[in-house]
Amino acid sequence: MSKLLIHIGPPKTGSTQLQKLFNSNSMVLRDKSIDYIQCKPKKQIRSYFRAYKKINRWKLRSGNPLKPWYLDCPGSYFFKKSSNDNAIISEEALFKIAEYSDEVSGFDKFLSGSYSNRLYLAVLREVNGHTISQISQSIKGVQRFDYKNCLGRLKHFSLDADFLGVINTSLDLEVATFSDLVVDSECTENTSLLLENFFGVSNIDLKAIEGVRNASLGAEGTAVHMAYNNIIRLIMGGEKLHQLRKHIIPFARQFRTELLEQFPQQQKFCPFTKDEQSRFCELQLAKSQKFIKRFPGNWIDNVFTPVIQEKKITFISELDGNDRNIMLDFIEDSIHKIANEPCFNLDSMSSTKTSEAVSYFIKNEHDLVL
Repeated sequence: MSKLLIHIGPPKTGSTQLQKLFNSNSMVLRDKSIDYIQCKPKKQIRSYFRAYKKINRWKLRSGNPLKPWYLDCPGSYFFKKSSNDNAIISEEALFKIAEYSDEVSGFDKFLSGSYSNRLYLAVLREVNGHTISQISQSIKGVQRFDYKNCLGRLKHFSLDADFLGVINTSLDLEVATFSDLVVDSECTENTSLLLENFFGVSNIDLKAIEGVRNASLGAEGTAVHMAYNNIIRLIMGGEKLHQLRKHIIPFARQFRTELLEQFPQQQKFCPFTKDEQSRFCELQLAKSQKFIKRFPGNWIDNVFTPVIQEKKITFISELDGNDRNIMLDFIEDSIHKIANEPCFNLDSMSSTKTSEAVSYFIKNEHDLVL
């Protein structure tokens, strides 16, 4: 009987860590007759759902004329390449199908031709930590973002909504927690045990790996990146920024990499008060009852017992001394570099103009980011 484990972890729940773990241990898995299939269907999924939204701005419906996204992907993305009966697919983009029962059922039927037994693995993270990490990561591009949006992120979390399609199917879903599989010293051992239980083999000795986690920005890094985003928006204007976003993204990624190198020691970022964290965790628990009833387990306490943090956001304008000067110099250099790139077709900006743009932001920082 062939078996397939499909990881459909939501964003910011250790998907990258698990993918790296399976990839680095691919030979260990193959020795146990398990293939790790590395599929990269994100482009197909994104284009498919963009087209879907144009047809129907609200809900996806069965009978849509679009061909299902997985049928447009090469079979090698989802099917084993060797004679082994068992396989693992780990791809964060697959979570995009979790809301829609017809899509989930269709994809599962698509896989059933090669795998008679299919287990879906959803890794969930403690609610407050998950939301805070998502917010920290959300500003890594140059999209418009301010702290008013943060409460909406926390308020609207719901497993019933995120996994609506899965709830309405008979799929075999295993729920595991971020702290069990990703972040602590026992995570590799716990992952090995999960694989052994599902595939019915013994002694899967996965080797732990280090240094692949996506580092989140702290309070200081978030303040610097918010300044960078807003100043670029001031210089280019929102419409032009939207048109050139594909060209800007590489610069934003480089900026974030250098930012983490420049300021490796940062205070822990948290945009919520203690009362907000506690109150919204109770709300999210109430909005996830269908999922909890459908997939009960020990994960519930880990995910919905709030780990309350102190609220901590930082403003560059309120920093004193050397830290403020270092951050301002770093922002000015980065803004000047992007403003004088030929691909953006801007008038050449002098250091003085760049400094003026930075000064304007610092003077109006509270109004722009709160």
